[in-house]
Amino acid sequence: MATKEMTKSKDYIDDYILLKDNRRLQYIILGKEEGVPVFFFHGWPGSRLFLLPVLEEIKSLNVKVICPDRPGMGLSDFKKNRTLLDFADDVKQLANHLNIDQFSVFGHSAGGPYTISCAYVMPERIKSAGLVSSFAPIHSKSEMKGLMKANKIIFTLAKKNHFLHNLIIFFLVQGGVDRLIKNMSKPLPETDKEILSNIPDIKKDIEESFKGGYKGLAVDQQVFISDWQIDFSKLDTQFYLWQGKKDVMITYEISKYLSDNIRNCKSKLYDDYGHFFIFSKIKEILEQFVNTGKT
Repeated sequence: MATKEMTKSKDYIDDYILLKDNRRLQYIILGKEEGVPVFFFHGWPGSRLFLLPVLEEIKSLNVKVICPDRPGMGLSDFKKNRTLLDFADDVKQLANHLNIDQFSVFGHSAGGPYTISCAYVMPERIKSAGLVSSFAPIHSKSEMKGLMKANKIIFTLAKKNHFLHNLIIFFLVQGGVDRLIKNMSKPLPETDKEILSNIPDIKKDIEESFKGGYKGLAVDQQVFISDWQIDFSKLDTQFYLWQGKKDVMITYEISKYLSDNIRNCKSKLYDDYGHFFIFSKIKEILEQFVNTGKT
């Protein structure tokens, strides 16, 4: 049932539901109403708007992409003391609301851990799962070799010092989106810079992410950097992993942990791409889920 605040156009639906604990969960639906259902989980910072720049490509496929804001990001309400596995229940409630029984899931960057949590919590409903430039568990400093300096610092603080981490995220939000994008872009490989230069709407996505304030952003990062409480040996879902070897935001060495520890995982590596190739390869990625949805 649509809410009074629903935004509906010929291109997408932007709506929300109230969860069992009375929290608001905002989501957007892209693509065909009767298409193969696929849930997408955005990165960090990010929001449900992340895939709007490739809306035309999505509309060309027989796919229905549902993109929720995570708690405290975009227009979704904040949730205290949440864990990685908690989000899977939010997704389950949203799928039930939309009358979707089985579906695929995929996530970009920080959305990867939440993708895995869904496959772990409700494997009977997940047809396949995708990890694009995905974050993975980090167990030591040596595993962060090759990461851009800012990510090394922020990941370490997110794990070891929540007070300082919260402070950094507060000032990051106060500094504004333009400053963040400028600083983030400096160490990126040329392929990422070229892709982002053609995606002006990336600014809107980050601005939307900031609407919830710094707390949601800080907790989200602390959640995916902490112990996931996932036994990888119990993952039975078919996974697909896409990773750029020039990625400095989440390196190939980090994501390799996933392909090494998820037994049903097919990987595709791009020698010349970095972190944001999802915008260039979205049709290829979604076609994988469309084909899975036919079986």
